[in-house]
Amino acid sequence: MAKNSKKNKNKANGQAKSKAPETAQPAATEVVEKPESLSVDQPEPVQVPDHEQSTENNNTNEKVSEPTQGGSNGEATSQAEDTTKLLFLENKLKDLEAQLAARNNEVEVFKTKSLEQEAALQSLQETHKKEISQLESKIAESTTENSKHSEDNNSDEKYTQQINELKAKLEAAVKDKENSDQQYQNLLGRVSTIKATLGERLKTDAAELVRNKEIIKSLEEEKKSMSTSLETLRKELISSNQENENLSKELSAVRMEYQSSIENWDSKHDSLVKENRMMQEESEKASNLVKSLEVSLSEEKALRVNLESKKTDLEEQIKTQINYAEQYRRERDEVKSEKTKLAEQVETLSKYNADKTEALSLEIKTLQEELEKNKEKLEQSVAQVAELQKSNANIPELEKEVKEKNLQLGKLRHEAVTLNEHLTRALRMIQKNSQGDTVDKQLVTNMLLSFLSLPRADTKRFEVLNLISNYLGWSDDQNIQAGLSRSGATPGKSPLSPRTRSEESSGGFMSMFADFLERESSKSGK
Repeated sequence: MAKNSKKNKNKANGQAKSKAPETAQPAATEVVEKPESLSVDQPEPVQVPDHEQSTENNNTNEKVSEPTQGGSNGEATSQAEDTTKLLFLENKLKDLEAQLAARNNEVEVFKTKSLEQEAALQSLQETHKKEISQLESKIAESTTENSKHSEDNNSDEKYTQQINELKAKLEAAVKDKENSDQQYQNLLGRVSTIKATLGERLKTDAAELVRNKEIIKSLEEEKKSMSTSLETLRKELISSNQENENLSKELSAVRMEYQSSIENWDSKHDSLVKENRMMQEESEKASNLVKSLEVSLSEEKALRVNLESKKTDLEEQIKTQINYAEQYRRERDEVKSEKTKLAEQVETLSKYNADKTEALSLEIKTLQEELEKNKEKLEQSVAQVAELQKSNANIPELEKEVKEKNLQLGKLRHEAVTLNEHLTRALRMIQKNSQGDTVDKQLVTNMLLSFLSLPRADTKRFEVLNLISNYLGWSDDQNIQAGLSRSGATPGKSPLSPRTRSEESSGGFMSMFADFLERESSKSGK
């Protein structure tokens, strides 16, 4: 009986020794790589209560001190030792069951969260596909609309640049989608590996429970045999105490491994949470890019509408210019009819010339001042046009203003040409009205005084000298001597042409002078 009990005791100790590394093995395999961008709740570490650790330490101390007591208390101490050992194993079994239940809960939570993440990724992929299809359709519409407006070269270049930018953004979105698909496939592979490792872990935990139950049954049987073989067990107490110390050391090592695995799990969990945040930020950036593309498309549509309105405005302006040309033809016919009348009124004009020279000089000065003002305004408008061309912020408004300024400049040029024609006609009429080679002394003196009073850098000197040459009928040689024309210039070219000087500056002065001559001629006719 003693030998059999001794064999059973050694067998139980061997099972306990084999159990310690087996419990350490699942703890070591607990560190499993989690999938990126999946947030899994942190598993709560199953710790042994402090009172159980204290009872365990007390039990080991009692076991070490028991061989030193007397033989009379040997039986009581051995029974107490067996009961404490059974209680410790039962507590350990309860802890293992609690750990298994916690792991089952963790597996269920992980499954639910993985399913939620898969659904979210699928929805994101569907939204990305829809948005990309919408962008492609919008780009196709924009290309078809741009082909219709091929007449405007500048706007076409801008639209092609915008379309290229949109295409580049679309390619970037497609690349982001492909990267997200690859990450999704990697996540699915890692989820499958995690499921496989968790299933194996559950199987090992169930096997451990079965082993622990078998150990408890064997220990109960050993308790019955120990009651009959107390003397033999006393001799084996020293060896069993040593084995218990080894088991306690192994248990502490297992606990350290378990805590280290939990810490690794926590660090990996934090890294996965950060990666999940990065994925969310990237998805938000992609949505912002889609919104910006939609805004740019809406702006492109608005630009097209503005271009169409500008086109209609230009057509209307062309019509008005045609009407102006017809009116000018009518006025030209009327001027021809008035020439005949003015020829009859030449005799009356000579009488009024002496009285009106002073008024002419005063009006010439006022006209010169207004000419200076008009020149400053034109220079300001030209500077504004240059600044508006440089600015890129409000392009459509600036283009409208530039076109309005160009229209004004065109009108001013047209008016300058017409006024130059009226002025030459009026001067010819004055020359015809003058008797032979006689001229109005007061008029010539006023023009000479105004020419001499102006500084050399002023462009009005050239205009006044042109008036004097036209009024006095200078020849080409005389114009060359006065500096109005060069020796290589064409003889038929008039010095009063608006191309010789600034069209805007000459336009205002010439118009005023021509109006004055027409008023004087009309008064003399009456």
